[in-house]
Amino acid sequence: QNGERQPSIPEYSYSDHLSPMEAAEYLSLKLSTLYHWRYTGQGPKSYKIGRSIRYKREDLDDFLQSGG
Repeated sequence: QNGERQPSIPEYSYSDHLSPMEAAEYLSLKLSTLYHWRYTGQGPKSYKIGRSIRYKREDLDDFLQSGG
């Protein structure tokens, strides 16, 4: 307000279900790595919601804590 720039808050901070792009950013990974892990059954758990792939933030945090 007083000329100071407010930090931007990523859109994914408002949702518990992240898109693959948001999940890759959250994990600091390339999107292709996340897709490869999903294809080979590695990495964090993913969910199919309709035609979309989603990742729960809780599962991503668990994956990071386990040394992912």
